Amino acid sequence: MKKIFALSILISMILFSGCNKNVVFDKSQKIEDYIWNKQNTIEFEFDANDTISTHLISFEIRHVTHFLYDNLLVELIIITPSADTFSQDITLPIRDKKHEFKGKGAGDIWDISIPVFYDFNFPEKGKYKFQIKNAMPEAKTIAIMEVGIKIKKK
Repeated sequence: MKKIFALSILISMILFSGCNKNVVFDKSQKIEDYIWNKQNTIEFEFDANDTISTHLISFEIRHVTHFLYDNLLVELIIITPSADTFSQDITLPIRDKKHEFKGKGAGDIWDISIPVFYDFNFPEKGKYKFQIKNAMPEAKTIAIMEVGIKIKKK
């Protein structure tokens, strides 16, 4: 019986570790009181060592059920190691066409992973800064728990 239990744990560890082996960056920032103010820019730093591979970059959003909108509007600013700056407005779909939340829900908490760049290439090695700004029309966006970025090597 102990051998079967140990074997099942080992198989689970192998299966779950394989799911994230290509993830090179996965960080989130908690939003205080679930209120994302426009003045609160979220920033992450990523040390890119691979300039050959392409990467999938996704936004990771955690929200509660009283998020009122179909989309979350953000501005993504990427600053390269040589200080070049790229900016893009991005619409993150939070609800589907039936106005139901996308992603996985547990109770009143929802997690959604939204791919935004499918074949991103880091042109130079070094530290990249990712800044995420709240671009919603109101000064405060209610019901956002966490905002993050995941980078996966393809």
